[in-house]
Amino acid sequence: MRHLSLGLVAAGMLLAGADAANAGSSTGTMGVSITVTASCLISTTPTLSFGNVSNATLAQSGATVSGTLSYECDPTITSAALAATGANTVGSQFHMKGVNGSIPYALSNTAPSVTTSATGPTVYTTTYTAKIAGLGASTPIAGSYSDTVTVTLSF
Repeated sequence: MRHLSLGLVAAGMLLAGADAANAGSSTGTMGVSITVTASCLISTTPTLSFGNVSNATLAQSGATVSGTLSYECDPTITSAALAATGANTVGSQFHMKGVNGSIPYALSNTAPSVTTSATGPTVYTTTYTAKIAGLGASTPIAGSYSDTVTVTLSF
């Protein structure tokens, strides 16, 4: 029993010595950094829906719909340009397609209004207008027609 007690005492002293050997510390520093680049972001896009329009209206006077698009830019960016491309564009003519053919339309936007902020991004707002001109005899058959327009903001 005495040998067992001495063995436990010796093991305890070794462990205590290991703690004493690891009692020191060391410190160091590390850097943390980021580089923020100037950019722009389209923040809101409109859904341009003509709704329900009769064949007679399209034949005689056409239809017009408008909506607002906004984008935000870092204040250091002084020039940005929007370009729109339709999924069904033929040449430079936009088209809404349906099972019964397609309807041509024009798409345009206004010069953007600008809102500046001392602490945040510069906000630009522009109005997009889609217009179907009077189609006369080429009025489409009743049905649903649509297009998907991709707006690209270059800065």
